[in-house]
Amino acid sequence: MNRSILENPKQEKQASTNLGLEDGLITQIWRTRLRKFYRTQIPSHIPLENQIWLTNPREIVDFNNRLNDGSEDFSNIEYVCILESLADVYDIIDFFSKLRQRTGIFTKVIYCNYNWLWSPMFAISGKIGFSRQRDPINFYRNGDIDCFMEMAGWENVKTIRSEEHTSELQSP
Repeated sequence: MNRSILENPKQEKQASTNLGLEDGLITQIWRTRLRKFYRTQIPSHIPLENQIWLTNPREIVDFNNRLNDGSEDFSNIEYVCILESLADVYDIIDFFSKLRQRTGIFTKVIYCNYNWLWSPMFAISGKIGFSRQRDPINFYRNGDIDCFMEMAGWENVKTIRSEEHTSELQSP
């Protein structure tokens, strides 16, 4: 296969690696629990129109396309909540760089990251239909994600770890 060094193979990729995969039995339950948890992190005075909720791979891809389009104004957005794993985002640095460029300086991102020790559990639950049967994914260490976010212009404000949830607030 001959390809020019000027061609970017990422241009043909969607923003999410799990686009089109069917949700498992517990995926919706997990998203509901995660959404409730994220809501506890957002001050109650922040209106819904100043929040963006990305709850599945299709919404991540659509939002990425809206960021690329450039016609919408996202400067009033205060919180971007990503309920999918960051490991499912194809190009994390590009996605968060565009998000940083298009949102206001006080925007915060809440996201979820899973430890690599969960990999066997995800594989087994995908095989039996409890969760999405996904291709092998990259599990990023929190330090790696902090580095990716810093490269995109964000900084870690808060890390929350519990048995059920690990999420981070990122701000410029």
